[in-house]
Amino acid sequence: MTRASAEELLTEAGAKAIPYIKQILASTNFALGLSALGPMQAKEASELLVETAASQDKTLAGAARSTLQAYPRPEAETLYFKWLNEDAGRKPVFELLAACEKIAPNKIAPYLPRILESPKSVYEFRHAFELSRSLTGKSLSPGLIKLEQQIREFGYASSDHYDQAKVDQAVSGILKSDDVEAATVIGISLAVATTKGDWRPANKAGMTILRGLPAGYGLKTAKRVADSIPDESLKEKLSLTNKS
Repeated sequence: MTRASAEELLTEAGAKAIPYIKQILASTNFALGLSALGPMQAKEASELLVETAASQDKTLAGAARSTLQAYPRPEAETLYFKWLNEDAGRKPVFELLAACEKIAPNKIAPYLPRILESPKSVYEFRHAFELSRSLTGKSLSPGLIKLEQQIREFGYASSDHYDQAKVDQAVSGILKSDDVEAATVIGISLAVATTKGDWRPANKAGMTILRGLPAGYGLKTAKRVADSIPDESLKEKLSLTNKS
């Protein structure tokens, strides 16, 4: 408890605390120093985080990177896009993508196709898709989002609101959409959705959407995403979309 309070004191002290934080970063308790630096707005804090992210100590550098991603700051823009260039489509970049979006959204577009082609999580896939659409001025239609929300609300079997008829109605509406790409992304999101209760009706709705889209587009995309992500449970869920 004392240590946690001391971290807050260092953060509140701002630039004055930098010499002491440097001592912590040089110790085995470097995570405490990074924790104090993260919320700190001082320019000196940003400079120290950027410097630490380039450390020869890979563990320390990796922890500093995580802090920079959790607390985005303009001073790290060059690093953010260096990491995005290195990792997009190769490693998980969900948090990094969010940091880049906050700092320089107009520079993200060139990296999105790589993420969409080889995402490392469904969340990453969906966020990259929504970003790509917003950057081209073609966001997901409110109507489709509303139908998805209807499935999530009434497709939760553990809830008093469970209503299969309303789920089926929403699925039918999504399948009638001309925006096959958006419908596919929604289908994938629903197919792997999880909760503490029984969300199988929503999962099945997602699978029905993917199977029902024209020219096998939904199934092909689901397979590509499944092949790309490392999470075995999600792979299994998405593989079920290709089974009768």
